[in-house]
Order: sequence, then structure tokens, then C-alpha cells
Amino acid sequence: MESSTDPTPIRKDPIFPEGNIQKDDKETLQAPNGIEFLFDGPSLEAGIKPLFLYFALSKEASLKEPPFNRPITTLKENYKTVRLASVSLPFHNPKYPIEDAMSSWSQAFKDDPDFLNHFIENLKEAVLFLIAKGIVSKERLGFGGLSRGGYIAGRLASLIKAKALLVYAPLTELTFLSELKEIQNKTHLKNYSKDLGEIEVRAYIGNRDQRVGTRNCFDWIESIVEEQYKDSIRSPKVELILSPSIGHKGHGTPPFVFDAGAHWMGMILTETGSSLLS
Repeated sequence: MESSTDPTPIRKDPIFPEGNIQKDDKETLQAPNGIEFLFDGPSLEAGIKPLFLYFALSKEASLKEPPFNRPITTLKENYKTVRLASVSLPFHNPKYPIEDAMSSWSQAFKDDPDFLNHFIENLKEAVLFLIAKGIVSKERLGFGGLSRGGYIAGRLASLIKAKALLVYAPLTELTFLSELKEIQNKTHLKNYSKDLGEIEVRAYIGNRDQRVGTRNCFDWIESIVEEQYKDSIRSPKVELILSPSIGHKGHGTPPFVFDAGAHWMGMILTETGSSLLS
């Protein structure tokens, strides 16, 4: 399951692995800065809808390929009004073998220490483009991610005040990975917790995840709670849910966890029922 959570940067168009993903009529939309979104669910012609933007691998794999797309399929089946979208992460495209993703990221940091910051800034501008076009409002916008996708989602949520953030086995400290130990930047997600505002957060991780570090995730969640408490939020809607670790290095995510998170996000975006501990 390690490959389900490896982080990587972007390019465009059909991505990994091309032969295994069924082509269909899902809609695409390119922002002026070149970031391309892939959509599922309600047509863009239907106007403003709740939107869940999910990062796992490439945009195609994130929306179409099991098991990475499990949150997407659960939302699509149960929350018909929610529009679903993804963007390809860096180095998740046909030019780069998935198993080399982290090595490519490491080299990219050596070439440009700010390469990931540039990607996230471009992503922010692309999401603001969607808002300006009337595709979604911030009040009905949710971000989500799996492993390295969780890192991207967490960073993006610190730049755009969305309604909710959902992460599975999130990478929260880049330098915890052996491939990225030499990075000098401040990379822990807790460095951005003060900018998350009142966002609702739910994180799932294995109780002994040795790939991204269960403790790292706990530290991040705790920092969000403390920042919200400083802002006079006495009962922050921020949750960390542990389950028995599975898969390589305890980094896998079981189907029932994907489903639980998807239902949590669906209820928030559609305002149906209580989101806490559902």
C-alpha cells in the first residue's frame, strides 16, 4: 500500500497507469495557470455545487482507480449533489514511474527548494479560479488527500478557507521520509496550522504507521486544536482517528476507513446530519 500514499508534483493530462484506467466522459477544466482539474458528479453546466477536491496520485487515478478512489466512489453513490474533482500531484504522470516518485521529488527540491511551494501556490490560484467561475463557494468546499496528497490538501487548506479537510494516512513531515531527509525547509504541516482558521478537520491513520509517522500526525492535529483554542474556539471540530495499522510499514488504509471519512465529508458539504464522530 506504500505506493497509494507516495507524494509527487504535477504536469498535465492522462496519468498513471494509462492502461489500467477506464476512459470516460468525465469533464476537465484548465485554469489560466495550466493546472487542470478532472471532475465527476454533477455537470459543470449545473452551476455552483458543493465540491470535494481530492489528491492521491494523478487526477485520473484519484477519481477512477481502486483503492485510491474509494472516497470518491462512496461520495458519488451517496451524495449526488456533491461535485468531485482532482488534480495530478507532481511527478504523477506517464513520464515518471510511480515507484520513483519520491526520488523525483527529492531531486526537485535540490534543483529548487521552493518547487513544492510553487505548485501549491499555483493550485491555490486554480481553486480561486473555480470559485470565480461559480463552480463552488468556499462555504461548500472540502479538501482531502491520501498520504502525500494529504500534505498537499493540508497546505492548500491553510491558503483557502474551506469548510472541511479530510486526510488519510497523511504525510505531515516531509523529512520523516528517508528520501527527503536532506530538505532544509520548514516542512511540517504544524507550521501552517495557525492559518487553517475554523475549518473542520478529520484525520485517519494507522496506530503504527512507520512510513509517514503516527506521532507526526498527532503533533499536527494537536497543533490545529491549540491554534483554534487560542482563537476562542473552545471545542474545536478537529479529530484524529486511529485504527490498527495494515499494509507495508503500517501505511495502508482499509475500505471502511475510506468510507467513514467520505460520509463525514458528505454530511458536512450537504449539511445533512452531525459530522462529529459519524
